[in-house]
Amino acid sequence: MNETIEQRIFNCSRKLYNMAPWKYMLETDVFGIKIPGKNKIYFVSIMGSAREMFAISAYEGDIGLQMFWELQEKNSGLQPWAIFDIPHMMLSFQEKYTAESDRLNIFLPEGVNTDQEFVPVLDKVVPGLVYFPPEGTDLDDFLVILEQSAEILERASEDKYFLMPEGFDDDEYLVRESRSYPSGEKWSDFYRKIPPRNIFYSRKYSEGLLTNLLSIRKTNDIYQIDLVMLPSPVLDKGPKGYFAYALLITNSETGAVDGCKLLTPFPNLHSMQESVPEQVLKLLNRMTRIPRTMEIRTALLDALLTSFLKKAGIEIRKVNKLESIDNAVNSLVSHFNRSI
Repeated sequence: MNETIEQRIFNCSRKLYNMAPWKYMLETDVFGIKIPGKNKIYFVSIMGSAREMFAISAYEGDIGLQMFWELQEKNSGLQPWAIFDIPHMMLSFQEKYTAESDRLNIFLPEGVNTDQEFVPVLDKVVPGLVYFPPEGTDLDDFLVILEQSAEILERASEDKYFLMPEGFDDDEYLVRESRSYPSGEKWSDFYRKIPPRNIFYSRKYSEGLLTNLLSIRKTNDIYQIDLVMLPSPVLDKGPKGYFAYALLITNSETGAVDGCKLLTPFPNLHSMQESVPEQVLKLLNRMTRIPRTMEIRTALLDALLTSFLKKAGIEIRKVNKLESIDNAVNSLVSHFNRSI
């Protein structure tokens, strides 16, 4: 009897778990797998070298790859849960009996019983939405990713230079691709140079709101601004709900929250991010005094705010820490947790 795709994925997940690639792979040992018949590459990362969580994540496209590396940067200013802003699929290995098993997307095909110490959990992450089980063509892609990952990981366990031969640059990646030959399809290894990709944002804002700022009295107090995803999901939209994002402006001298706007990732997260300049202008226009200097910590807000706020005489300064913002976020998260 032919195996179903669900059974094949389960069997492959069991093989990968037994290989324990986290024993010899770091999360930053990334390789690519191109899906046959599609102009789509997933970049695979192995989680678990720190023994916190065993998982295989496949980040979608060069944008997903770029966002992954931003999350790895020590001074990126991103919260750990910013991983939900990256389009990817993930296979994680959870203990069979866990207190949160009813909340996990456990992947056990019909008729399959497992006496192993783990159960496979499959998640698809659409930026801004609560992760949900992949299905349809996503399962087809995931099977390819897992099968080819097993092939790559087996060789990487024997050759530490397999993923990145000596002399290669950091932006060169092993990419496994399938090509057609007279004898049939054949998978081969290629090393591709994939430079960092700048994500383009169209800043949308009212010139009138920007002009109004010129007439508002300025203060020498340093203000801080950030866009932060709140980790408690809202459950009324999307397959399993979505995450709200708080746009916050705080006075770093007093800790006061002078502006707050909750945003939602619709029609998609990128469009929401492009609305940030307009929302910032609205918040600033409601203030009796506006700062000459505002501090940010993420590349996103640098791209969205720096050039156009300069026209209003507001300097944007990038720093590593936003203490007044963090205090405000902690209070907001505590409020949300009490409300759900």
